[in-house]
Amino acid sequence: MRRGSVWYRVAAGQASNASFVIRHAEGQTTVEVDQRSGGGRWVRLGEFGFSGGGGGTVELSDAADGYVVADAVRIIA
Repeated sequence: MRRGSVWYRVAAGQASNASFVIRHAEGQTTVEVDQRSGGGRWVRLGEFGFSGGGGGTVELSDAADGYVVADAVRIIA
């Protein structure tokens, strides 16, 4: 399993319901993040299995109640 995290800065007008869609070996998981707080550090999305050779993705939807931001996404073992 690998841990997924996102980094963003907090700013006025950011979403309380930013949806990150993680596609992984077991399927798809959606994680909502309140981006009105908690920024300026790595925010954990969860643990996911990824198959070798790629194929995993992380998407940030703009269907939210404010601005959505992902300055960086990381997947680590």
